[in-house]
Amino acid sequence: MKQLYLIILLFILLIGCSEEESGLLEYKPYETEISLITETATIYGSLKLPNENGQFPIVLIIAGSGPTDRDGNNTVGLNTDCYKMISDTLALHGIASLRYDKRGIAKSYNAGLKESDLIFDDYIDDAKKWIELINNDNRFEEIFILGHSEGALIGSIVANQTLLDGFISVSGTAQRADSLILEQLSNQPDYIKTESQNIIDSLNNGILISNVSQELYSLFRPSVQPYLISWFQYNPKTEMSKIYFPILILHGSTDLQVRSIEAQILAQSNSSFAEIKIIDNMNHVLKNVSNNYEENIATYSNPNLPLSTTFCEFLISFIKEISPLGNE
Repeated sequence: MKQLYLIILLFILLIGCSEEESGLLEYKPYETEISLITETATIYGSLKLPNENGQFPIVLIIAGSGPTDRDGNNTVGLNTDCYKMISDTLALHGIASLRYDKRGIAKSYNAGLKESDLIFDDYIDDAKKWIELINNDNRFEEIFILGHSEGALIGSIVANQTLLDGFISVSGTAQRADSLILEQLSNQPDYIKTESQNIIDSLNNGILISNVSQELYSLFRPSVQPYLISWFQYNPKTEMSKIYFPILILHGSTDLQVRSIEAQILAQSNSSFAEIKIIDNMNHVLKNVSNNYEENIATYSNPNLPLSTTFCEFLISFIKEISPLGNE
């Protein structure tokens, strides 16, 4: 059931270039813990600066779905360090970053609502509050959001509701989440497809389902259904079409979870502001690998693999084209 395994990964998921690749070793990156106090609890993150003093462009990194922490790892088999690697790479090029543990994850565990109370909009609100915090810090000039996978949708929604200088969508889908789930289940046995369709139809009508089969329990367990209902209402194409400032869409040709056509559709939804880069041999967790299933999945548990060099190049170039500080 390889396909079903990939779908489960999508919901328990997430995402460095080495110093030698940066060529900017005069920077002395400085990282500190940072916290966001919300009405319900405190959310924790890491602020990484190129130097202890100065002004910099900054990137807010929004993780993908599931219990993925600020570094791009989780407790259910994901070990990539990819978000940490992005942060390190940015700092070595004079760009600050802020990455955080979403509420209910890692150090922000106690900030989590009960799973049955958590909805997609909670993540949107948290990301907006991080942007507000950044805006009130005079160390930062240009502000960017980088959203990966599910984080790409969160980021595009926040981009429509806050003042930013650029948005980077990485490995994002153009389909609503309900359509994507059904597409990824298309190769499963008929009984799984039928049950999934029935559950999704009910959720889209606001009706919770108490009885879910063991095969689909990880996806549709009752406690996560309120979250799915709130998630299903957002259309990534619609959200992308509303953005009125520069957008960079990055996607890998060997992404087994989200097809590259999704990135192309996203780009077409905002042809005025979006540029797209399909990166050869980059997979969903931003590592270089072939389409071979076993080799591809193995990268999800190998934090020693660097990020795609091409990914890093496109990312840095996009920010520096917009930010005078990033060119210093």
